[in-house]
Amino acid sequence: MLVKQVGLPTREMPWVPLHVQIEITWKCNWRCVHCYQDDHKTDRYSTQELKSLLDDLHAAGTVHLIVTGGEPLVRADLIEVIRHARKIGMTVTLYTNAHLVTEERAKELGELIGTAEISLLAGEPALHDQLARAPGSFDRAFQGAMLLRQHGVNIVIKTPVLRPAYPTLGRLKALMAINGFDWQTDPEISQSYAGAQFPTAYKLNKDELRQFFIDF
Repeated sequence: MLVKQVGLPTREMPWVPLHVQIEITWKCNWRCVHCYQDDHKTDRYSTQELKSLLDDLHAAGTVHLIVTGGEPLVRADLIEVIRHARKIGMTVTLYTNAHLVTEERAKELGELIGTAEISLLAGEPALHDQLARAPGSFDRAFQGAMLLRQHGVNIVIKTPVLRPAYPTLGRLKALMAINGFDWQTDPEISQSYAGAQFPTAYKLNKDELRQFFIDF
């Protein structure tokens, strides 16, 4: 009886992984100052390993796949992998910085995914590019978001709340509203997978965090 009360799996009602998020690569074309990943050079799985994993997840009951990285678009086989997920009946959400989205790639993704969640770090392009450590990244990400939307993809803009960018978030919020983008913020900045603390230097302090929840 206790097992059922706390929601643990039972033989009659086992856990089913309805929604699954997979980091298909640790490679990324940005080098964000707060990134929690320690390795930006590794593809974690081969194409065939990913397809086999998706088959196993499908057999276990997965219906919604979230594809993330690193930056998924750096993988040449991304479309092939997503097509496989769709073929076996999964819906797909893509987490991306959209920097590498072209007209052709937007058209391909528009036929395969329902939603793209795209990272923007600040309301000023120059500051964004500094935080992403990727020149031109704000403009490329925004252009990528527009291209994907033109091809029918629902767009969510996501912003990790970094202390240097905090004063610019009002401008970013206004830009999102003008362009009709759903905008989500996340003030939780964590240590790296290996336990490095440098990302936490970009967290809001207690007073800033309180004001953030008042303002946003």
